[in-house]
Amino acid sequence: MMCGWHRVQWIRWRLRGFLVLSVWPRTSAASTLRGNPVLADGSDCFLVSLKGGEANLKPIDFLDELQDWAARGAPRHDAESGILQVLQRNDMRVMPTDREDPGSWPIDCIAAVAALSAAQMLLTQSKEALSAEAFIASPWEDLALSPWPVFPLMAAWSEWRRSIDAPEDALFWKSCEVEGAAQLWLNEEMQAAAAALWSSLRAPAVAAAAMRVAAHALLGHAEIDSWQHLRGDCGCLLWELLPAVLMFADSSKLTTPAYALRRLQTLMQNSHVKHPNKDMVGRLAQSPWPVFHILSDVAAAHLQRGALETTYMRAPGAGAALRPGAAGAAVAAAAAVPEAFRPIDEAAAKALMSTLRVAHYLLDALGVPYIAIAGTLLGAIRHLDRIPWDDDIDLCVDAAHEARLFGLVAAQQALRLGAQGPRGVGYATRRAIRYLMAKGHELRVEAARSLTFRVAPREVAVHAPAVDIWMCYGLQGTATTQRLGEVTLMSKAYGARVPVAAVLPRQKLPFGDFALWAPAKPQEVTRLYFLSGGYTEDPLTNCRGRKVHISVGKTLEYLDVVPCSHLEGWGLPVAGPWIPAFGPGTKNEDEALGKAALQALSDVVRARLPGVMLGDFTVRAARRSASEGSEPRVIVSASAARGRRSRSGSADSSSGDSGEEAPLRCQGLLWRREAVDREEDLLEPGLAGSRGEGFVLRSLVCQGGPKTASYVWEDSWHALLA
Repeated sequence: MMCGWHRVQWIRWRLRGFLVLSVWPRTSAASTLRGNPVLADGSDCFLVSLKGGEANLKPIDFLDELQDWAARGAPRHDAESGILQVLQRNDMRVMPTDREDPGSWPIDCIAAVAALSAAQMLLTQSKEALSAEAFIASPWEDLALSPWPVFPLMAAWSEWRRSIDAPEDALFWKSCEVEGAAQLWLNEEMQAAAAALWSSLRAPAVAAAAMRVAAHALLGHAEIDSWQHLRGDCGCLLWELLPAVLMFADSSKLTTPAYALRRLQTLMQNSHVKHPNKDMVGRLAQSPWPVFHILSDVAAAHLQRGALETTYMRAPGAGAALRPGAAGAAVAAAAAVPEAFRPIDEAAAKALMSTLRVAHYLLDALGVPYIAIAGTLLGAIRHLDRIPWDDDIDLCVDAAHEARLFGLVAAQQALRLGAQGPRGVGYATRRAIRYLMAKGHELRVEAARSLTFRVAPREVAVHAPAVDIWMCYGLQGTATTQRLGEVTLMSKAYGARVPVAAVLPRQKLPFGDFALWAPAKPQEVTRLYFLSGGYTEDPLTNCRGRKVHISVGKTLEYLDVVPCSHLEGWGLPVAGPWIPAFGPGTKNEDEALGKAALQALSDVVRARLPGVMLGDFTVRAARRSASEGSEPRVIVSASAARGRRSRSGSADSSSGDSGEEAPLRCQGLLWRREAVDREEDLLEPGLAGSRGEGFVLRSLVCQGGPKTASYVWEDSWHALLA
């Protein structure tokens, strides 16, 4: 079994053999999903009961003393008085209340049980570890935000456990299932790193230096392209520890605590799925590396970063600022755009589009296909551009590429640390690193409810406008746990599910002056995405207020909704519909537009793709603004036959032994150079034919199969400049 992510849904919760509950450890929407304060009082879920007539105790009765005790390192002799004595009694019981079924306990109750259980293990000096099921089932990002000191208590227990029956380091690693992993752990650098980390537990001032020693050791032996495929607990431990060590060793914040927690939890989940009866918690407690202390430090860093918080509000007077015009159009009663729909400033918008180009060509260099999703895809449909008030861009790649993207993050951090390695970095990754450096950008890894990578300019605020690269599942047919024929967007557990046929094959759509990869049926994907998020209005015709990323984890979201037709009254663009621009029934002016675009495309194909014959044309045009003065975007779809050259120089697509291959379906995007940024436009992909009234071919994608593109012209063009 490779190192990967597994979701364990139904578990058995066991508290020292006294409590057995069937638990579904899902997070309470009231406590965490919306960023509200964590509810520390677990008495809604259970009470601590003692035999002998003593009164039942609430979990909250233990909290303050448990926090203080954990902060002192949880010494056993320091818990001989006070309420913690209760945890040493063998007549203690945990009794679920009648108010809520244990299957729907919020994260606060689960954290309380875990903390009380860990404290009891330590106070009674029990070798029996906290059950792996209890420890791994709930997201550690949520447990770390709870006021219950679960992770410090587990670290204290693991140190005690190792002190009484730790095997020799060599014996521990030789029990690894993979011989190569054992050899890596036993080399001198790795053993020196382990010694430095244990020493730093008693000297926090040298902790950062110890982490740098550990980072150099791991990176010096890291095989980025193969480590994620290592098998067994010891092999996976190499890969899963790397984010945590890099997070502390490098101050660049390219790796977040939430992601480090996620990877360490993955280690536990993998082991439990493979060996459900194996004491993985106890085994890691005996590790020559202080795994639980590292985990506790990561949890503390995550707590310091804070919970995700979203504030919802409405902009004053957004509805009153509009009145219907004579023809039904919206007319602004005031010059100012309502706060809910205020566009981001021009400099930020330009920087965001520049970062999008970097992200696009970065993924192209890595060979990682993507599609636009969420508000970015909505903008491509509704505005032929970015939503004017949107301050980020959302792309989606298959989750199978997580290891490759993290390998790129690790390689960046190795450069920053001056470390040797990581090894096994292929040509594509090296080229991607060079490209990021040349463009002044970096790739970061984020994690909150869903896994996200982020492309952003170097040395800017973490919350500045950026391009988020989300993990989607089933996009390339590699996720075996997904429902057949579905792609899940953003979150494996909670994300929108859309049919594969609505996603593949990908196509290019205009996005401002850029050609962006999008799903095959963008309107269907967009409606399903927003419907899964609780939107009741049609997002294609109704505009919702902006979401402002204030700082790390802090978001302000406006709930105002207006018909998108109102935007033009505020001077904000809304694209008109795609209309036929070629063939019977087309207006004269539209047909002239379509013919000019066809001529430009034909000239380019004739010059650049000899032997390809285009036919069966469909031409559609749309404008970035519904106003007639806006420069149109044109999509030309055509079938393409690939044949050999005849003596006359034309393509011979006859049957028999003519060399004809299976037909392609090609789509070209064309538009003229804009009146603004004409010099900048020269840096964009574009080929102009001898005809075509100034139309420039911006993208040409030819599909030879149901899922993949056989030919993509403009990406190859940009590779020459990178």
